Amino acid sequence: MKQSKYLKGVLILLTLLLGFAGGHAWASEALADKITKYLGVAEQNILADSPFYASKNLSRRLDRAFTFNAGDRTVVDSNKLNEITRELADVYLSDGSQGLTNKTIEIYSSWSEYLAGDFSRINVNSEVSNIIVSNIISQSLKQIVVINELEKEGMDPLVAEIVRTAMVKNLTISLDALGGTKWSAITLDSATKLIDTITKKDILDALDKIVLTSKEATLRNLLKGVIINLAGLNF
Repeated sequence: MKQSKYLKGVLILLTLLLGFAGGHAWASEALADKITKYLGVAEQNILADSPFYASKNLSRRLDRAFTFNAGDRTVVDSNKLNEITRELADVYLSDGSQGLTNKTIEIYSSWSEYLAGDFSRINVNSEVSNIIVSNIISQSLKQIVVINELEKEGMDPLVAEIVRTAMVKNLTISLDALGGTKWSAITLDSATKLIDTITKKDILDALDKIVLTSKEATLRNLLKGVIINLAGLNF
């Protein structure tokens, strides 16, 4: 009788453990699908710890090297930053090491520097500058939303904040050049267009997170205006 109760207890425990593991796997898969939709980037199988990663990164650099217009280069940079954000998500979803996470963050920072350098070479008063700025803001917002989602799912808040800080820097790269009023208008327009693929709640949550953590009073006030206007729009 005791042995029967013991076996029954073991079976119950195994069932609970398998159920938890299955639930976690389903949650991870659902989040991965959501990230694919938000970033427009498929799961990345070659991560920074792969022997093939050097070739992957070389291919990225060649894409940039053979794009000669500074404005077009910012688009390349933004797209690569989306891809690296996806890598960071896949590292987290595959329970990657802290070392791999740190390496991926370093790579993100390097491409952020490319973005800053290329943006500094464009004429912000040109007819196409608004399109370039809108692209940078849109991609940065997507990336911030993804990090926000990963943090909700258990990513270390300190790691999330480090990455989000770099993403906010990209988001605001055009702020000084454009001035607060024009930058806010483009940010609102970019966020509104993203609602075709990202829920308004997720975008608002990400913007709220920036406001709550940002040390820049000017940025907080500008984003509060964007949030108020975005929240008031009916979709």
